[in-house]
Amino acid sequence: MNNEKLLLVDPYDEDYKKMIEKFEEENGIVTGTSISHVSNVSKEESEKNKKQSNEIKESLFLEFNSKVIDLCYIEGEKDIKACTISFAPLKKKLKKRDLIGIATDYAINHLKMEEIFVKVSPEDKTMIDILKQNSFENLGENEGEIVFLKEREEELETQRKLS
Repeated sequence: MNNEKLLLVDPYDEDYKKMIEKFEEENGIVTGTSISHVSNVSKEESEKNKKQSNEIKESLFLEFNSKVIDLCYIEGEKDIKACTISFAPLKKKLKKRDLIGIATDYAINHLKMEEIFVKVSPEDKTMIDILKQNSFENLGENEGEIVFLKEREEELETQRKLS
């Protein structure tokens, strides 16, 4: 039985914080996850601000047996319905990175985004291949990174064909 779960980071949850810190330590990284940016605002006030704000800043992670196995950060704007998903660099390269499809689906269906962008280093051939397999369009290089795009309509068409 697969115990893998997708979770939205709750920056006020100490267990999440410990799991993410361990993930960062194991991968030798510091992620852009919102968990480390909690100010002296209450959880209720933070939720209210989140609903009123045009900005989207969320972190998602895949958890397996109480351990973070992959993490991404979604940053976007509600009014233009566009976001960028940044995936944590992993020490151990995955042949299949499930979080890409899951995070894209989350951005389209839950956050109601129309355009999803992912920026990748040209050296990260594995990630480039995975994005292509997930029907992301290569828009070319910008400031040393390759920019990929997935549009809502294209994703909905793909889902209809599979149904």
